[in-house]
Amino acid sequence: MLLYDAGFPPIEFEAGGRFVGLGADVIDEVEKILGVRFIKRPNRDWTRVLPALASGRCAVAPTIVRTAEREKHVFFTTPYATSPIVIITRQDRSGRLSLADLAGRRLGVVAGYASENYLRDQALINRFEVVPVANVAEGLERVSFGEIDAFVESLAAAAYYIDKHSIPNLRVAGQTDYSFEFSVGISRRYPLLFSSVQKALNAIPAEKLAQDRQRWITLKVESGLDPQTRLAIKLSAIFGLILILSLSASSVVLKRRLNARVSDLRQSEARYRRLAENAPAVVYQFRLSPEDELSFSYVSEAVRRLTGLGPDAIMRDASLLSAQVPDSELRRLYAELRSAVLSGRPHQADFSFQRAGQTIWVEAFTTPERQADGSLLCDGFLMDVSERMQAQAALRETEARFLEVYRCSSDAILLIDGERFVDCNDAALRLLGYAAREDVLNRHPAELSPPTQPDGCDSYEKARHMMSQAREKGSLHFEWMHRKADGSELPVEISLTPIVHAGRNLIYCVWYDISERRRLERELKLQQNRFESLVRSFPGTVYQCRNDESWTMLYMSREIDSITGYPTSDFIDNRVRSYESVIHPADREPVRRAVAAALEGHQFWKVEYRVLHSNGSQRWVHEEGWGVAAADGSLDHLDGYLFDVTDRKLAEEALVTSEAKLRALFGAMQDVILVLDRQGRYIEIGPTATNLLYRPAAELLGKTIHEVLPPNLTSLCLGYIAEVLAQGSSRLLDYCLEIGGRPVWFAASISPFTPESVLWVARDITERREAEQESEKLRAQLAQAQKMESVGRLAGGVAHDFNNMLGVIIGHTELALDQLEDGHPVAVDLQEIRKAAQRSADLTRQLLAFARKQTVMPKVLDINATVEGMLKMLRRLIGEDIVLNWQPGAGLEPLLMDPSQVDQILANLCVNARDAIAGRGTITISTTKANFDAAACAASPDHLPGDFIVLAVSDDGCGMPPAVLEKLFEPFFTTKEIGKGTGLGLATVYGIVKQNRGFITVASAPAQGTTFNIHLPLPSKQPEQSAVDAHPCFPDQGHETILLVEDEAAILNMTKQMLTSLGYKVLATASPEEAQRLAREHRGRIDLLITDVIMPGINGRELARGIQTDQPGLRHLFMSGYTANVIAQHGVLDAGENFIQKPFSLQELASKVRQTLEG
Repeated sequence: MLLYDAGFPPIEFEAGGRFVGLGADVIDEVEKILGVRFIKRPNRDWTRVLPALASGRCAVAPTIVRTAEREKHVFFTTPYATSPIVIITRQDRSGRLSLADLAGRRLGVVAGYASENYLRDQALINRFEVVPVANVAEGLERVSFGEIDAFVESLAAAAYYIDKHSIPNLRVAGQTDYSFEFSVGISRRYPLLFSSVQKALNAIPAEKLAQDRQRWITLKVESGLDPQTRLAIKLSAIFGLILILSLSASSVVLKRRLNARVSDLRQSEARYRRLAENAPAVVYQFRLSPEDELSFSYVSEAVRRLTGLGPDAIMRDASLLSAQVPDSELRRLYAELRSAVLSGRPHQADFSFQRAGQTIWVEAFTTPERQADGSLLCDGFLMDVSERMQAQAALRETEARFLEVYRCSSDAILLIDGERFVDCNDAALRLLGYAAREDVLNRHPAELSPPTQPDGCDSYEKARHMMSQAREKGSLHFEWMHRKADGSELPVEISLTPIVHAGRNLIYCVWYDISERRRLERELKLQQNRFESLVRSFPGTVYQCRNDESWTMLYMSREIDSITGYPTSDFIDNRVRSYESVIHPADREPVRRAVAAALEGHQFWKVEYRVLHSNGSQRWVHEEGWGVAAADGSLDHLDGYLFDVTDRKLAEEALVTSEAKLRALFGAMQDVILVLDRQGRYIEIGPTATNLLYRPAAELLGKTIHEVLPPNLTSLCLGYIAEVLAQGSSRLLDYCLEIGGRPVWFAASISPFTPESVLWVARDITERREAEQESEKLRAQLAQAQKMESVGRLAGGVAHDFNNMLGVIIGHTELALDQLEDGHPVAVDLQEIRKAAQRSADLTRQLLAFARKQTVMPKVLDINATVEGMLKMLRRLIGEDIVLNWQPGAGLEPLLMDPSQVDQILANLCVNARDAIAGRGTITISTTKANFDAAACAASPDHLPGDFIVLAVSDDGCGMPPAVLEKLFEPFFTTKEIGKGTGLGLATVYGIVKQNRGFITVASAPAQGTTFNIHLPLPSKQPEQSAVDAHPCFPDQGHETILLVEDEAAILNMTKQMLTSLGYKVLATASPEEAQRLAREHRGRIDLLITDVIMPGINGRELARGIQTDQPGLRHLFMSGYTANVIAQHGVLDAGENFIQKPFSLQELASKVRQTLEG
């Protein structure tokens, strides 16, 4: 593709939708010479052209100016036109102007043009502002309206616009030292195209180029340019030419005429200094002494941009500059300058120096003149040629790589100059079988070939023709027969490409050995013959026919006899019948449509249809065919084959019927039905119960269970599949999947289906599993409750018996202690006996609490006040290292409960929490109110609905594992060391809570601490506050008559002795019947009845009611190891009942008796 600038007249522009201008004329000539036409596209943004050339999207730029940056991506032809760069200003700015005169001004330039880089370099010297514009027209317009002070552009473009648009207030105010040299640019991605375009450009007659230049480029401006301006343009062009010619010799001429023209020099000094200062090259004058001492008398400002050093610094100390040049280079340059003096010629040298770690290459032109003292006075200038040197190095590297590829390539490569080989690589020698290059070089290609080529053409004539064609077309590919050194023929495929190498026009020739391809072609022919033989032995019918209405057969194999019952000869050329006539009438049109559609799409067709047999039956055939094209591309005939598939069709129909029945059966089922292969791949999914699929059926088909199911289930399922296929018998499997966010249980039956697949029928058994799990859970809870109840009964019975025995021990011990004098040695032993008995009594009380047979006296209490009353004691109990955190709830209703039971709960829980904390920690006690409805209690049978006060005790200790939580409240279960725990603490808490119709929940995990939530029910109606029971102090002694009834003889005797020692008259009996008799027969008053609760016959309550008939006003005091019938329910005493708990001390008995008598 060719991109041209649509707005750069007269060089190239768009007019009437056409590419016109000088560049267009040049391209027209190139196209005529090459015999090609470029695809031309206009471009209105020049900044896009270079990226397009770099990428290869654009191949040709018809008008482009060479710059170092562009040379990285573009090949430049020799220039075909030159136009100076001039300064355009308004008419009201008079006088000749240079860039130096425009310091502080705003100068416009077209963005992306080569003149932009030039102008920006000059702006660094002359300090003016560069203003980019989109195109020439915009730049001239902005100057005309005064938006910018000047516009810098080629004279050709400026003159064209000024003349075309009649802009009267513009003039050419001066000329720069820069010119546009217009070349054709070719992307470096197309080196062969560049070679062709350059040759075509060279072939354009000079007269033709001159005519084109005169047509489009003129220095005459008809409108807007005054005569003085045109004269200035001509003078500036002449001055530029003189300047270029005189730069190298200016210093010598000035020196020779120094004495004669001092006055002239002074007049022009300012002009030349300005010229030197504004030049892009570094202008200098230095002196070199015989001792190689260097000093500068002048250096232009451009040296700062090149070396980083200012002119003044260098003129003060030349070593600042010479130090940047290697010593070996300096010595060479000094020697060459002295030699140049002897020869009388200006000295030219390339050398490098280092600046900030970067190598800078410069080219210097110096005129030395020997002085009387033997030193050299040298004038000259130097320019930065780093980019040129880099380009040359890159070119050398490219050529080196080319030579390396050329030499090392495995392809045979030869170079042709004229019509003879001038070089070849080793691969070419090996291919031809020659040992030395001399055997090939300077020989015509025909000399290494047979006299004639396989097509009969003379080798010399054809080789000459092919090389000519390659030079004209740019490249050429063809096949050729060469001859090896041993005389054998060598078929090759040749690629010819014209190139320019080392200044020579050569043909780059690459040979590809096609001997193997020719051999394969021969083998292919043999294979084709074999294939034809194979077709003849094909079990079906192979045919060839015309594509006409009756499909006239040209060839048909004899197997058609078995399919139709007619001989093959009947169908050839429709001698007896056409093949179309034996196709079932209902199938003829569908077959014709299928064939027509395939032919239209240039594809094979596959079709199955019925044919009519000669015996009246129908046969199914499968046909495949294709169209065969003639030489001109039109359809010539049809080829194909067909074979009998009647048996398969009958089997398919039977299978369809069977599948329909099976699908109907499956449709009536409510189970998940799957067919899985040996690898667990979903082959088929039944239409039933799709809502129970793990994923939608479309996602499952074709996937394996390994890709779908969880890993823990995959191996299990694959194992069952493998076992079923191996044993040939069914297996049952229960498994669970999460579907729709809930677990679903399945019972699957896995049965053999085919040798490589199984039938998987799964039924949803989630409800059954949940019911079984719930039943199991309830059975476990019932068993636990029964176990706790059994243990409680046992504990209550044991405690009752222990209390009786402990009562005897404590009572007799105290009686004995009363009979001993103070300090008696036996008293100490008796006191230890009493202590041990009291500790045993405490244990029995704990057992009774667990068995819910503890004797309690419930009161209306404020739970927060009760807890606060315990805090001080609890802090002493847990120690100073543990923080006790109290969080009371607000607005809590009062409870009906024995306060001592709250104390027991807190003490037991806090001690356990203390033991669970290693070192420092925190125990938190809190109270809240909670409500449980029937639904919340359904999961836990021991939970009751209603309002509760929740007393919570939590710690940050070690926590408990599930195995410990299961046995947490069992009596005598403990995790503490032997001797450090009885295992009754939490059992006591459990019994107290149950006795008060509450329940307990526990949350704990290892290393996560523990929280006990004690749920205590609120009374159904608000109880009245109990009056404060201020017990008066009663005297221990008395004289009243007491009837004592106890069925245990030991307790009876001990209690009688205790009462007698207190001064009471005691009527003692071991049975209720005897007590009734004594009450009737006793002639005096009986003041108090003390009776056990549980006795043979009637209990203590019934005995009291019976005696009160005979003894009105009789008071009574019940005593028991546990409350039994005297306690209305769960160990709570009836209101007004007097009771003393066994075992009791003498003091407790004395106090309770007096209280009852006086109460």
